[in-house]
Amino acid sequence: MLLKIVVFTSGAVVMSVEMLAARQLAVQFGNTLQVWGALIGSFIGALSLGYWLGGIAADRWPTRLGIGAILSVAGLLIIALVPLAGPAGRLIYQFRGGAPLVSGGWLKPLISSSLVYGAPIVLLGMVSPYAVRLAARDLSRLGHKVGGLYALASLGSIFGTFLTSFYLILVAPISHIIMVEGLLLMGLAVPVYLAGFFFEQESRSGPAEASPWVPRPDGGNSDLSLRQ
Repeated sequence: MLLKIVVFTSGAVVMSVEMLAARQLAVQFGNTLQVWGALIGSFIGALSLGYWLGGIAADRWPTRLGIGAILSVAGLLIIALVPLAGPAGRLIYQFRGGAPLVSGGWLKPLISSSLVYGAPIVLLGMVSPYAVRLAARDLSRLGHKVGGLYALASLGSIFGTFLTSFYLILVAPISHIIMVEGLLLMGLAVPVYLAGFFFEQESRSGPAEASPWVPRPDGGNSDLSLRQ
């Protein structure tokens, strides 16, 4: 159940941050199709990188402590957007160059959205494959687990989009919403850390696995791994 909450919340935060990023980018770069294209493309790219890295990390460190660390760092980076997003956008807006960099071009908003929002979105993209790795205990139901968790992430994304666009943006400043979302991720990391510490410690302290070496009738030894 905890993994499902983590996946749903991560999906919601991703889309909420994307909606809020559109408002922040509009201050410097406008609200054109080019700006939206740069924003959506950079977020999809960051999520894709996160999916890939999450799969690698989950295979190497398949623990709840790992996913707790991802949530903690992502929360910190999202909180850091409050003081950094505005100055970073203004700095990038002052770049000089060819047509893609002039007002109305696509390169400045692409650079801004990638540099400012890329890191936390990559981390949040790591959550779903990591959760699949932790939840997949029964290979006969692996497809069910994968489909269910990614459906939850998508439902979270829909929830985050609607909640932010139709309600939050109307009642609270962008900085406050971003701050609360970062704190939410860090708060969610606490029960994940606790679950990892207690359950995984208990698992490691349980009975040792049987040795792969078994006696043969002639008194020798046989490696089971060679017969599997």
